[in-house]
Amino acid sequence: MFDVFVAGVWHESNTFSPLPADLQRFRDYQWLEGQAMFAALAGTNTEIGGMYGAAAECGFRLHPGLYAAAIPSGPVTREAFEAIAQSIVAALRTLPRCDAVLLALHGAMSVDGLPDAEGDLLRRIRDFIGTGRPLAASLDLHANVTDEMVRHASILTSFRTTPHVDQYETGVR
Repeated sequence: MFDVFVAGVWHESNTFSPLPADLQRFRDYQWLEGQAMFAALAGTNTEIGGMYGAAAECGFRLHPGLYAAAIPSGPVTREAFEAIAQSIVAALRTLPRCDAVLLALHGAMSVDGLPDAEGDLLRRIRDFIGTGRPLAASLDLHANVTDEMVRHASILTSFRTTPHVDQYETGVR
């Protein structure tokens, strides 16, 4: 059995917005932990829906982490990012086995005091799983793809349509 960890964090930051994305904004919009993530997103036109569908078709065993999303607003507070990143890595650390990691990211998140949030999250996960296992992430078309993201991810893929009607297919890919 191939064991795959799935998690995600989605935020489109607008640095001109005076409304910071604090932890409560994520909790109020979409905070899905453990099996609740799959219960809410399986079969939906989302990246995690696609990841779930493809894994089921391939006979992979999925292990859910956290999916946290907030509506577009100002930069994410460092406190919120740390809570989300630590929750994702902590859930990953509980697995007795992990053959691959799939992340639903947006790629346009700005965090106070952290120049590359998605790259930092990918680095934290890569530091834990090592170099021998795949680490894949989905992104929005306008993601800010950084050297650190490329260095730590095995696969980066993005939506191919605007409006975004291909999130499921992106998750499958």
